[in-house]
Amino acid sequence: MNRLYIHKTFLSSLSVALILCSCNTPMNFPSSEVHVKFPNTELESSSVLSKQEFVKLESSNQSAIIGGINRLLCSDSLMFIVDKANNKIASFDYRGQFVASTLSLIGHARNEYVHLLDAAIDLQNKQIYVYCDIPSQVLILDYDLRVKESIKMNDLILEIAVDSEYMYALCPNLTDETKYDIRCYKKDNLVGRPDILIVQNRAIPKVEGWGKVLNKCGEYIFTCLPFDNTIYKICCGKVINSWHVDFGDRWFDYSECKHLRGTGFLSANEEKHWIIQNIVSSKKEMIFNTNQTNTFKISISTNEGTGFLRFRNKFIPFSNSWFIPTSGVYDVAFSIPSSQIVDYRDYYIRRNKTMPDNSINSIIQTVSKEDNPLIVLGNIIK
Repeated sequence: MNRLYIHKTFLSSLSVALILCSCNTPMNFPSSEVHVKFPNTELESSSVLSKQEFVKLESSNQSAIIGGINRLLCSDSLMFIVDKANNKIASFDYRGQFVASTLSLIGHARNEYVHLLDAAIDLQNKQIYVYCDIPSQVLILDYDLRVKESIKMNDLILEIAVDSEYMYALCPNLTDETKYDIRCYKKDNLVGRPDILIVQNRAIPKVEGWGKVLNKCGEYIFTCLPFDNTIYKICCGKVINSWHVDFGDRWFDYSECKHLRGTGFLSANEEKHWIIQNIVSSKKEMIFNTNQTNTFKISISTNEGTGFLRFRNKFIPFSNSWFIPTSGVYDVAFSIPSSQIVDYRDYYIRRNKTMPDNSINSIIQTVSKEDNPLIVLGNIIK
């Protein structure tokens, strides 16, 4: 969630202002307490991922160049990269060949946009939902990234996710910067009044996160609002489960920070955790990032939480602890910068040594520093 406007809300770890406002949804979902331990160990990829695929993205023309990956949407045959740095969505096949982008949709005419914020994939209907804040609208695209429908929105939306019937949205309160909420819109009536699933009312402006707090994994939506340490599971327009994650004294103290702003907050909390993001979950386990370099895992059966030093990928010589928010046929992704790959290769060339044998040596040999990043795709063990 780069530029995700998290500055709209800060939450106390001990006093979560949660209101389930949907008139059809009573506040009766189960909730679990998770205590996090911090052993001095790494999280091995083989312990949480069932398989991995490696995709070297084509970078032969300007439309294919990726400035940053804010979200990755995966269909059976294509992956769609939300690249806010270049104000576009770009699609590639799983051989890494560039297919299309939304650059031609940038403009002021009907069915065009000036600035996009987020996107979600609807696998059932083979559609991409794109939210643009200038102008405020949802564009529904086919897999060729052609506009099927344009829907004007009255609400400012920061992130979106979709399931078979609903679009979910993280929204700031435009009149009270201490509040924002998770809203649920019926996909067949996006202009209708949404249900408000979660409301939170403590915020300190001018602080942003770097990932996404609203993610779809499998058939469920997972969210943990910024500066909150409770993860919510959503299905069919309702909150159905939650986990309150206790980080101990490693979580920031809201009572000490509520008068801080922007860099003042960041300076005072350099070693504290203050956001849960990039959530990936199966029935057995949940993994996520925070604002720190740790990688976290929760065992859903035992409600045990672990904060690992980092994520270690045993299949490749590059360890990356940052989970790219991913939905569709893959659960999680990592991005390896081409410059890092070239530096690794040159290290062995300068010393006249043979690189250790691994599954991507053929890719390593062909990468230049100007290339797009290498994408690592994975599924969490079910």
